[in-house]
This record gives sequence, C-alpha cells and structure tokens, in this order.
Amino acid sequence: MNGESGSGSNVHGAANSTADVSPMDASSSADASRTDMVDGAAAGGSSSAAAAAPVTRSAAQATAAAAAAAASASSSNSSSSDPVAGTSGAAAASDQVKRKTREDKSSELYRKHMRTLQFDSAEFTLTGSQAHAFAGNFQKAGTPSSSVIIRVAQEVSSLSTSLPLDFSSSIFIRSDDDKATLLRAIITGPEDTPYTGGCYQFDIFFPAKYPHSPPQVSFRTTGGGLVRFNPNLYNCGKVCLSLLGTWEGAQGEQWNETSTILQVGQ
Repeated sequence: MNGESGSGSNVHGAANSTADVSPMDASSSADASRTDMVDGAAAGGSSSAAAAAPVTRSAAQATAAAAAAAASASSSNSSSSDPVAGTSGAAAASDQVKRKTREDKSSELYRKHMRTLQFDSAEFTLTGSQAHAFAGNFQKAGTPSSSVIIRVAQEVSSLSTSLPLDFSSSIFIRSDDDKATLLRAIITGPEDTPYTGGCYQFDIFFPAKYPHSPPQVSFRTTGGGLVRFNPNLYNCGKVCLSLLGTWEGAQGEQWNETSTILQVGQ
C-alpha cells in the first residue's frame, strides 16, 4: 500500500512539474519583439519539450520504482501469511500429543477406579424423603411373578457390562435384592452439553405386566420440584419418551416385548 501511495504522489508531482514549465516559456516569449514572436514561440516550444523530457523520465522512473515497491510489499505480505514449519509448530504438535496422552491416562484411571462402583446393590427405603419414587407402586403390585423376576434379572445382568463409563458420560445403577422390580440410576451429564458435570437421578419400576408394558421412570433431580431441565424432563418427575409410552413419538418408536431398559438410557 505504501508503494502504491508513493506512486500516486509522484505521478501527481510529475504532472505539476510539467505544468510549471509552460508559464516560464510563455513569460520569456512575451518579452521578445513582435517580429521575433514566432521565432520566440518556436524556441519556447523547443525549450518546453526539452524541459519536459527530463520530467517525463523522472515520472517514469518514479512509477517503475513504485511498482517495484508494491511488488516487494505484496511478496513480503504473502510470505508472512504462509504457515512456516518451525519450532513453534513442532512445539504445538508436541503439546497436543502430550495433552491427548494425559487425557487417555486419566480416562483409564477413571474407568479402573469407577468400574467396581458402577453397578452395585443397595437397600431402597419405601418411606421418608429418600424413599424410592415408586415405593407406592411396588407395595401395591405385591410379589412379582417369576417371569417378571427372571426377565428383570437378565436385563440387570446385561447392564453390568453394557453401561457407558467415561469422563464424558457414565451411568451408575443400584438394585435391591429384596425389591427386584425397583432400580435407581445416576447419569452424569454428557460432555459439551448444558448437563456437563451434573449428576441426574432416575428411579425405575418394572410393573407386573413387564415386558408387555414398558417400565416406569421418574426424574428425581428437580430441586424439590422447582427445576425443569428440558421439555422431556418435567419438574414433577415425568420423563417424556415414546419408548416409555409417555409421548406419542413416530411409528416404530414405541415399546415392545423385545425392548429393554438399556434402550431407555441410551
């Protein structure tokens, strides 16, 4: 840009210099006699051309210099914008590798120490503030049939080896050996979502007609009924999913006998 600006200045200056020559020649011709006017004018014209020639050469030289400066500046800018492999690029690549290695090691440690805690048994209370959300349903249903117990046991067994376990998101399950149709789950918020870093509790109940009927699920992390996290998780605990029959959904998304509780959590 500086080169182009200088070129414009010089061309404009060259034009001004050429204009200054004509008044001087005209003044010299005016002092001559009338009889010499033609000769003086001719001489003046010759003198003007001679004076203008150096000026014209100067303008051409300035224009050429400006063009060269502009080309040099363009080349310099192009060179500076191009990525150059060097120590800084190598250092950045090395830092990325080190960071990835640290993250992998941290994930391995996380899985190693949390694996034994991911699935376990616990005793669910049926009364009080910490009571299971479906305590009333469980008591009303009475003793579940052997077919329901077997089906639930099979699904619970598969959960122990199928649940996600990672920094980005994990699912932890608790069951009660004496209350086979009740489960409790904790889901850690998936990475890069509004739920990142949070722990969200769900209580689960397998009804007497399971698996012909879907399980019932209640969302418990509502701040005492004050928080609704999204349109599918109500502050009253309702979980809207087509698989659970609490939302119409599209064709083929409804619960059937081959569906499992694992699908609900995915």
